[in-house]
Amino acid sequence: MSAAMSLGDIGEPAFNPLIAALQDEDANVRKWAAFALGEIGDPRAVEPLIEALQDEHWEVRGYAAWSLGRFGDSKAIDPLTYAASSDEEEMVREAAAEALEKIKAE
Repeated sequence: MSAAMSLGDIGEPAFNPLIAALQDEDANVRKWAAFALGEIGDPRAVEPLIEALQDEHWEVRGYAAWSLGRFGDSKAIDPLTYAASSDEEEMVREAAAEALEKIKAE
């Protein structure tokens, strides 16, 4: 968590390592990478975060949804709508619904 937050603070230079971390075998690494990408706010992260909504681990999906809400990109509306209505985990559904509210408010 500390490393991901530090990378988020670094900003753009950390973008590529964080994108790579979304594919790490450790779910904790993927989760915090999704979070840090939301902190950085680089719009190139939208597509990888949309893909992360399909991760096997619910916390990764939840942080991906949260991060997508920070971008305000309409490309995320359909995947977030699906997650908000269909994900098996309540936390993911709630994060996706909140992200949708943020996107639609912008």
